[in-house]
Amino acid sequence: MPKTFTRKKIFVVALVIIAAFVGLFARLSYLMLVRSDYYYQKAQALH
Repeated sequence: MPKTFTRKKIFVVALVIIAAFVGLFARLSYLMLVRSDYYYQKAQALH
C-alpha cells in the first residue's frame, strides 16, 4: 500500500473526527448560551 494513500486516509479520518468535535462543541455552546433560560425554567418547574 503506498504511503500517500495511508496518509490521505489518516488525514480524512482526522478531519471527520475534528468536524464531529466542532459540531458537538457548537451544539453544547448553543444549549449553554442560547437555550439556558429555557432549561433553567424547566428545571425550576420540577422542584
